[in-house]
Amino acid sequence: MSHLQHLVAHPEQWHDLVQAGRKHIEAEYDARIQGSRLAAIYIGLNAMG
Repeated sequence: MSHLQHLVAHPEQWHDLVQAGRKHIEAEYDARIQGSRLAAIYIGLNAMG
């Protein structure tokens, strides 16, 4: 059974999956977090040379 088929067969699990996905996106793709990560990369590159 594929993951999608499993979710279709068990719609009660959708809420938990959606919440976990939302939490992941908010943690990994927040503009401030991405900006800080990019700034750290540039600072590291600048320190190298």
